[in-house]
Amino acid sequence: MIKCSVKDENLIYQKIIRLIENCHQGEIISSHQVDTTNKKSIVSSFEEQFLLRPRVKFHGLHRHIVINEMEIEISTDSYGKLIEHHINLIGFEKQQYVAYLLRYQRVHVHMIFNRATVSKGNLIDINFPKYSMWNSEYKVKLSYEAIINEYYRAEKQRLEYRRDIERKIRRLVEYSEQVANYDIQLDNAINRINQILRKMA
Repeated sequence: MIKCSVKDENLIYQKIIRLIENCHQGEIISSHQVDTTNKKSIVSSFEEQFLLRPRVKFHGLHRHIVINEMEIEISTDSYGKLIEHHINLIGFEKQQYVAYLLRYQRVHVHMIFNRATVSKGNLIDINFPKYSMWNSEYKVKLSYEAIINEYYRAEKQRLEYRRDIERKIRRLVEYSEQVANYDIQLDNAINRINQILRKMA
């Protein structure tokens, strides 16, 4: 199980830029329609899309997830998958975004979304905290469980594969032993025939 807290806020242009600069000390774990080559390219990607709706007061949305407790630790790559699961659950998978992982005493995840879509410049609802049908913490937990289940499913498949290989090896060893026994029996039979032939000579 996972215990976390989630905080949402709407961002003006300047605050988005500052947030990207502050979060860039962490690791980028997921993104969409963003050039993540460096900090400058990320900012440029967002600025380019801001031009679709230049008069909007709040250009971005920020979701801050703090992991307070986690039953099973996951890798950085798994955090990226968790965030992708989460973004799909809240319906923002087509939005421009970048997600950062920062490890302090607790793990922090910052997701920065551009409100404007690339295709038509449509905007995400300004009431971002109320956007989700379910509680946002609950959706983080669902995403975490999906990752853990995927991990265990992969581990189970690997275990079953190893067991299958071990079974095949055991059968091969048993067959080899049988062949060896046949060779011994054949040698004994040949020796017995030779003994009989010598007595008959």
